[in-house]
Amino acid sequence: MLRTGRRDVDVQSVKIRLDEKKKEERSKSTHRLGTVIALELLGIGPYQAFYDSVNDFVRAGSAAQALLGAEELPKGNAEIDRAARVLQGYEQIVGEANRLLELEQQFEKNEFYLFCFLSGNKEERLRAAKLAIDRRHDSRAPIFPSDWLRQLDDSIVEKFSADYIEFI
Repeated sequence: MLRTGRRDVDVQSVKIRLDEKKKEERSKSTHRLGTVIALELLGIGPYQAFYDSVNDFVRAGSAAQALLGAEELPKGNAEIDRAARVLQGYEQIVGEANRLLELEQQFEKNEFYLFCFLSGNKEERLRAAKLAIDRRHDSRAPIFPSDWLRQLDDSIVEKFSADYIEFI
């Protein structure tokens, strides 16, 4: 999803029927379970670029502080020009920080059970189930991720009157 930018979470329901010769026939249907919002936060890119900008700003501030302590400022110094350019980017850094905070708030609005259907890998699905359980914010009795995931899968299978589901 991160690479493709696709935000929709789909599964295929599979129904098995026996034809008149007792041979299995499978019919598949695609169903959208929902959409993941602010997916770009799952990659390291947005945060890394922000941290790099902040670090550049701090270094430029230190360089400017050191230059201010000098008795005489050199004219046409590339270091001064670079520090001034970076320090002028303060508004952009604040804007990026606000954008990331807004994305985090949007991300929190996700239906976290959807992450259980991003991969067919059992371990990844169990980690996603634990995340979804932790995000429920209720006081129900503790439940094991494997049990919760089985119940979730069963409810999806039942919802689509299928024999099982496949991940797309």
